[in-house]
Amino acid sequence: HVDPEIDKFTIDVSIDGLPLFKSSRKQLWPIQIRVLELIKTPPFIVGTFGGSMKPGNLEEFLNPFVEEINDLQQRGILFEKKLVPFFLRAVIADSPMRATLKATMNFNARHGCLKCTCVGTSISTGPNSKKIILDSVDADPRTDAGFRERIDACHHKEWRSPLEDIHNFDMVENVPVSERMHLVDEGVTQKILMG
Repeated sequence: HVDPEIDKFTIDVSIDGLPLFKSSRKQLWPIQIRVLELIKTPPFIVGTFGGSMKPGNLEEFLNPFVEEINDLQQRGILFEKKLVPFFLRAVIADSPMRATLKATMNFNARHGCLKCTCVGTSISTGPNSKKIILDSVDADPRTDAGFRERIDACHHKEWRSPLEDIHNFDMVENVPVSERMHLVDEGVTQKILMG
């Protein structure tokens, strides 16, 4: 049941892969949405990709979704005999998928920070092992305009993200790097339980 007083629909989109079987490389990559104004309604699937690895052709995977989002943002949704505006608030994914979706370097690359332009330093942590340390506190913040203009070319992959075609979408602010499921539910809680 939907509250007739709703005057807008705001959605969060989540894209996350899951294995289909323990003994197989087959994976499912659903695109789920959650409507913030429909508090009691669980997220639902609006698209999927299946294969033995994450989607390789992002345009094939995301373009129908991007076109639909743009159409809904332009037209709105007819609800209870009134036209209700539609907004995309965030695209949520774990760190590796977030980098894939944005066509950027991974979080653990020298130019991997999604929020600022700091350049990491590679340090050895043992034989055949190293890590990147992002130690800057005064690097310039990333902006949507800078992202789209590829100001930090080393931050970007050679292809362009289909997410850049979403209208009224900020490639920095609307793709959060911190949200509860990946930080607390899968991160901290798992470490506490596993020791």
